Amino acid sequence: MITRTKITEHAELVTSDEMTPWKCNGLLVNTTGGFVMIDCNFKREEIRKLTDSLPGEILSYYVSHFHIDHVSNLHEIESLGIPVMIAESEKRYPLSMDTLIMDSGAVEMGTEGHMWSFVKDVSFREIQSVKTFVPGEIFTYGNTVIKAVPLPGHSPGHSGFIVCRDGERDILFGSDIGLDTFGPWYGFKYCDLHLYRKSIRELADIYRKGDYILTGSHSDIVREYRPELFTRIITMIDSTEDAILNDIESKGTVTLHDLVFKGLYYGISSIEKMNEMLKKLYYFWEYFTLKNQLDYMAIRGLIHEMPEGNYSLVKERNTCREEVCSQ
Repeated sequence: MITRTKITEHAELVTSDEMTPWKCNGLLVNTTGGFVMIDCNFKREEIRKLTDSLPGEILSYYVSHFHIDHVSNLHEIESLGIPVMIAESEKRYPLSMDTLIMDSGAVEMGTEGHMWSFVKDVSFREIQSVKTFVPGEIFTYGNTVIKAVPLPGHSPGHSGFIVCRDGERDILFGSDIGLDTFGPWYGFKYCDLHLYRKSIRELADIYRKGDYILTGSHSDIVREYRPELFTRIITMIDSTEDAILNDIESKGTVTLHDLVFKGLYYGISSIEKMNEMLKKLYYFWEYFTLKNQLDYMAIRGLIHEMPEGNYSLVKERNTCREEVCSQ
């Protein structure tokens, strides 16, 4: 069942109580010319019920990024004749799932068959056309302005949005930056942890400088000033790094394979309870989560990757980590 929670007089957070992890919250914005939707990825029946309840035209549907929990029912949006908008750097993915599977690292890991099975299980279908936006692009719908905020790292074109309307508080939609209790995710080959951390800092800075109502694709509505939410995201990334460093310090050297089967990110006990298809996928995501973490550690000169694939410590861990924002 769909729930619409008022954020401001002309914007709502739309959520579903459907018991599946492959969904996300969305924004519904009522402008003078019609409605704009951001990330409202729900079941077919829920999408139809939502769109049928609206007293005006749906002008655009914005996708924050092309991950399956955000796009599994994108074809339903297209079938309603609603223009689908996505960042320029991800425009190939809605038209070709093969391209995403290749860029994600699934082919390299031999899990492309499992990815395709998963995609079919959640009823994803490729769409025929897509419109694009570029980082920082501003869209005006009568007296409402929507700005795309580039937040790469989680995916190449991952974008947040600022929604402004005269006489109302601005809304900062952080998409999948990690504001929810699950936190940050960087489990595809194309994820970039250096860019991800930079995006967290930049979004925190935007938040600090304005008077925003904060929300996201998997998070609640936050009306009070809560800068510690951004600090928590960085802390969660740092805790995975600490777990890796502890293992290297105790053993001298480790391989990525060693780390993957410790379940440092997802937790080995959780993975082992899954069916075979999901187990393969979660180990695939675990692999690239830790690979991206190791790459970021190597860039900073904290660890060294030896020719045989072992990782060793180069210097003592840095206890003075970067600040996210001024509180």
